[in-house]
Amino acid sequence: MKRIAIIAGGVVVVLVAGVFVVLATVDINQYKGVIQDQVAAATGRTLTIEGELELSVSLSPAIELNGVRFQNAEWGSRSDMAVIERIEASVPLLPLVFGNIEVRRLALINPDILLERNAQGQANREFQSEETVADAEAEASALAISAIEIDGAILAFKDAQAKSDVSATLDRLRVNISGDLLAPDVQRVALDNLAATLTSAGDETEITVSSLELEAASGGTDVSLDSVVAGQAIGAEGQVGPLGRLVTMDGDFPVKLSLNLAGFEFDADLIADLAVTRPKISGSVTSDTIDLTKLPPAEEATDKLFPADPIPMDALTAVDADIDIEIGRVVLVKALALTDAKLNLSLDNGKFSQTQTANLAGGSISSDVVFSAPAGNITIKATGSGMSSEVLAKDLDATDVITDGALDFDLNLKGGGKSVAALMASLDGAVVGGMGEARIRNDAINLAGADFLAQLMSKINPFSDQEEFTVAQCAVVNLQVQDGVARSEKGIAFVSDRMEITSSGTINLAEEKLSLNIRPKAKEGLGIGMGKLVQIVKISGPLSNPGIGIDAAGAVKSLGSIAGAFATGGASLLAEGALERGQSSGDTCEAARTWHLAKK
Repeated sequence: MKRIAIIAGGVVVVLVAGVFVVLATVDINQYKGVIQDQVAAATGRTLTIEGELELSVSLSPAIELNGVRFQNAEWGSRSDMAVIERIEASVPLLPLVFGNIEVRRLALINPDILLERNAQGQANREFQSEETVADAEAEASALAISAIEIDGAILAFKDAQAKSDVSATLDRLRVNISGDLLAPDVQRVALDNLAATLTSAGDETEITVSSLELEAASGGTDVSLDSVVAGQAIGAEGQVGPLGRLVTMDGDFPVKLSLNLAGFEFDADLIADLAVTRPKISGSVTSDTIDLTKLPPAEEATDKLFPADPIPMDALTAVDADIDIEIGRVVLVKALALTDAKLNLSLDNGKFSQTQTANLAGGSISSDVVFSAPAGNITIKATGSGMSSEVLAKDLDATDVITDGALDFDLNLKGGGKSVAALMASLDGAVVGGMGEARIRNDAINLAGADFLAQLMSKINPFSDQEEFTVAQCAVVNLQVQDGVARSEKGIAFVSDRMEITSSGTINLAEEKLSLNIRPKAKEGLGIGMGKLVQIVKISGPLSNPGIGIDAAGAVKSLGSIAGAFATGGASLLAEGALERGQSSGDTCEAARTWHLAKK
């Protein structure tokens, strides 16, 4: 046996020596045409090698191709899919003797690569060739690449179908692999200085990855990421599954990462099932605190609040999910925060479901949202109870502004559409909320800088400058929504010890406009006259910037009443006020909560 091994070893040495001698004496440039013909046969595209082929002879010969161009698809936006200054490949001799091709190192120097898809969904990486899939797989299984290196790359992806573009530059990429190309085992990925711009619907997003390190470890892959997306730092540390599974799409892919997303810290413990038709992600995400006040200032509001951009329905059908999220504290504004927030996000073949519970302002809220793609049907249910206006004000740094004031709300809406604007324009249902007894300090009515509210209250409450407090007995908002229009027929009410204020009108979500008439009415004394003077207030205009003006019809009626008062020495005004009080019966807030029932 030992003698046979010695003989076999001697044969290998002779073969390798023979190959070495051949390589040292042959002009490799004579094979340039052969290489180009082989690529054309395999892809149906032209490979052009403008420069010289160079060969460095050793036990692991290095081949250089200079000035390489690879033809783009006929429909492509430019003539070349790839332009590469230099390609270097190091191929050991010994495996070649036994018919195996092992590329120890494949390097692309200053490549300019374009990937694109046309409006019909064809990709320029789909090749036309005489080679069958079986042939291609057989050849790929005989080819192994140990290391891929890319330096100074320009990369682009154009998607005419999705109307989006990505352009990027990359300083350095190193990838170490074991196994064949059909089932690679990625051992290490190191990336430095990737700068990309994503353009979609006219909006640009800048992405910078300073460094990305992926290293094979026991049971998975260690991850270290340092990047910036749209000006926000994104970082990750932890471990994920073997990267090769993302290529073969086989088995489970665990993800255990500590994430820093724009200053928000999360711990993710997820697992992706890649072996099914639609990959499914399940697991949990937790965080101690999410402070939304740390987000960058919002862009200046446009005339439209609800975007008309299509909702990406395809994305909702590409993957399934079942993820539990727990956040100890979500800071909304100043000290106002959700606590013990628990969410479940579910995605099942395009059906998105979200359930949530949390504590807010001394009470609790819950919500359920279901959205189904591709139809775009949505249902939204939310309730809140046990909340306190006093706690709410204190959380907004408005101490001693209001005392008591129990809060509740109930929201039940449904609709359908393929954009946020379309969904809002289709909504049906109701939004009802209320406040119990409270004591409000008049000089602090501009709570949290609410200048609009302060201006409104100064117009409709003639007693606000005369008394220190307003004793609120109740307040109600009851909006009935049909075909995207929220209506109130005295369904908005505020009752104090001196005033009753009701409001009727519409909020058109399709046109993003509102028109609400506000009718204050004094309960006693000379307030009758004052009520006549202020009942002409109207809020109208776009939702993004409503204004306070005069209700023309109400103004004419009020002026007529005032003129009559002058003619009768005030008697007619007093009589009219008495008549209104006589006609008014029952609880104004209760009437506001139930006004829609009388319409049925």
